[in-house]
Parts: sequence; structure tokens; C-alpha cells
Amino acid sequence: MKNTIYHYCSLQSFESIIKNKTLRLSNSFKTNDSLEMNWIFSILKESGHFDSRYIETLKMIYNEYLNYFFRPHMICFSKEPDLLSQWRGYANDGKGVCIGFNKEYFNKSKLLNEHREFEIYEVKYVKKLNLELDFLKNYSFEKLLSLVSTDLSQGKNIVPLINLTKDLYNLGVFYKNPAFKEEKEIRFVHGYPEMAAEPDMFNFVFNDDNMKSYVSISLDFRDLFPVIDEIIIGPKCKILSSDLDQFVKLNIAQFDIKYQKSKCSFI
Repeated sequence: MKNTIYHYCSLQSFESIIKNKTLRLSNSFKTNDSLEMNWIFSILKESGHFDSRYIETLKMIYNEYLNYFFRPHMICFSKEPDLLSQWRGYANDGKGVCIGFNKEYFNKSKLLNEHREFEIYEVKYVKKLNLELDFLKNYSFEKLLSLVSTDLSQGKNIVPLINLTKDLYNLGVFYKNPAFKEEKEIRFVHGYPEMAAEPDMFNFVFNDDNMKSYVSISLDFRDLFPVIDEIIIGPKCKILSSDLDQFVKLNIAQFDIKYQKSKCSFI
């Protein structure tokens, strides 16, 4: 069975991926979903078992320690190759392309680069969750307050706070707002719960008014597994498949890629 996952991107991003033979995993706190990695707290609220003070305290601990110790970075893929919402949201309003990557290549080479480990997650879109919240029984509101009220600069209570963050992270990385369900997302995440971040793992890119950190994953086109299965040209993209094929062969020498034009009637 074909095992392809699809990454929608602008032509500029596509050029960078092919020329540099890398994928960039960007800071997960700077995506287009304001609740990225934080949907778990909406689930907690929906369960009705936790009051708002408790949820807000958990959220404060989680985001502080997640950003400080694990600093998750991600790149997102879809199971679907030709979705209008994906073209609009991630491929320059349909002017870009959709790259169909062979998922088995990534399963085989997850640990390809030293200090660039990543995990692959299939996103779940839910509003309610009960069974996986049992660990919170170990954290009463009073215990949370006692943990965060001590002097962390002296190293006190850091371990239980990190452990709590890891438990929440194991849920936060999987669950997302059902409003995004159409995307059928698969994500690669660097900085998963068993790996703390180190400063030298990150590079930075600047735009007009901000900066964003990223981590690169190298693509080895000499591998026995094909890296790219197909490339879909966006509905508003003017590039010709013959020109695209020439560019790809020149840079990565992979000759078995299928090219097609999007079937979305989007102008």
C-alpha cells in the first residue's frame, strides 16, 4: 500500500528543500493555530473535572517548562494530496506545490543526524478525553501551588515540574482542535518528551518584525528508499511540470517522481 505524506509549501520553500536537501522544523509556538500544543487544556475544561484555576495553573507550568526544557519544533504533513484549505493556508494561496514524501524513508532514517532526533505523530482531533488524564490525580491544586511557589533558582521542585510537563506533553503533542480535522495531519516533532533541548540545536530566521527558530533534518537522496513519491502543482501555480522535473533532476537526481496538476478549480 502506498505510504505517502504530503507537505504543502510555497515555491520558495520548495526550492530551499530541494537545493539544500533539508526540511525545516519550526517553533511549534509560532504556527497558525493559537492553541498548538495547548488543546489539551480545552479538553481538560470540556471534561468538567477541573476548575479554571487548576487548569490555568497547569497551563502556566506546562508552557513555561515546555518552552524552556523541550522547545518543540515541528513540520506538518497531510494524508491528503489536493486539499483546497491546505493550498490556501500553506502553499501561498495555491501558488505553491505539494510534495508527496515517502513516509517509510523517514521511519527508516529518524536518527539519521546526530542531535537532530525527531518523532512522528498522527494528530488526533478530539474534544473530550478521560482515560489518559488519570496522572493528574497525583497533582492536587495545593500541590501545584507548593511546587511553583518555591525558589526554583535553587533547583527545588524542578524534577516534579519537568515530569508533569512531560506527562502533559505526551498528550499535547497528539491532540488538536477538531476544527482542523480536514487537514488529517501527521507531524514530525523535534524536542519530544524524552529529549531536552540544547542551545546549539537551533538556527534562526528573521522577518520584518520577528524571528523564528528552526531545526533542520537532512534528506539523503542516495538512500535505497525514494524520498519523494510525487509533486502536485498548485491550482494557481504557473510552473510547468517539465521545468519542475528538470530542476529536481538537476539538484537531487531522483528520476521516479510523478508530477500532476491540482484538480482544485481555484482561481
